[in-house]
Amino acid sequence: MAGHIRMTGAFGRVFVAGLLSFQACTTVVVPPVAPNQPRPVFLLDHGRHASLAVPREDGGIVRYSYGDWRYYAQVRTGLFRGSAAILWPTRAALGRRELPGPLEAAAVRRNVRVWSEQVYELMVDSLAVEGLRSELDSIYDANLDTRIYNSAYDLEFVQHPRAYWVFHNSNQVVAGWLKELGCQVRGLALFSKWKVRPPSERVVAATESDPAERLRHGWARIWIGHVHDVTGDRDRALAFYRSVLDSEGTSGPLQMAQYNIGPVTAKEWARQRIGVPFSRRD
Repeated sequence: MAGHIRMTGAFGRVFVAGLLSFQACTTVVVPPVAPNQPRPVFLLDHGRHASLAVPREDGGIVRYSYGDWRYYAQVRTGLFRGSAAILWPTRAALGRRELPGPLEAAAVRRNVRVWSEQVYELMVDSLAVEGLRSELDSIYDANLDTRIYNSAYDLEFVQHPRAYWVFHNSNQVVAGWLKELGCQVRGLALFSKWKVRPPSERVVAATESDPAERLRHGWARIWIGHVHDVTGDRDRALAFYRSVLDSEGTSGPLQMAQYNIGPVTAKEWARQRIGVPFSRRD
């Protein structure tokens, strides 16, 4: 028996050491491109774990979090409890707290009573928000008989039906919620280390990943530059136009009379837009 305990302890130390090797890995989040009915949601990075705040229909906000029931909800944070939560599946908790508006990152930071290293605002489709909120509220309502309030995290917790462990931890669950909202998430999300990239990155990645699209990716970058010009972000517009000139190959001539474009190649048009910003035609 003692030999088994020593073997388990050795395995645990090696396992945790292996996990720590991923600590420097960043999870990249890219919001959806041009959601039909955009609504803001807020990704909160609390240093070791993350939570998500989404809008309610009445203009308020509701914040959700996930974690180990005993360690997180009951704050039983001893060494054994923490190891158990990582090394094997344990009972999980869903945290929930309604907050006042407005739907702004500064208001979320002000109204959430626990420290946040970063508060990221992401624009997603309102129907996706309603679907995720309904899903999480259904879990919460179905487990109200287990509800407890934790003042340390300012959350009301209920037991969650899916077990918590290292490969289904708070950050990975939040990453899953972001995917449900239409965000692209890259990385393991083992730790709360996030980077939010602009939606335009998805457009570029999509065109460059398909060989059949590579000849057209110059125009994709140009239209992203147009968007930045129209919205007043000239520096980012110039960066996209210049990336077209720096890319290998070129597209054939394109004509779009409704925008007074062409016939012209992507590189020729990029040179023109570096000189004169794109403006929307009335």
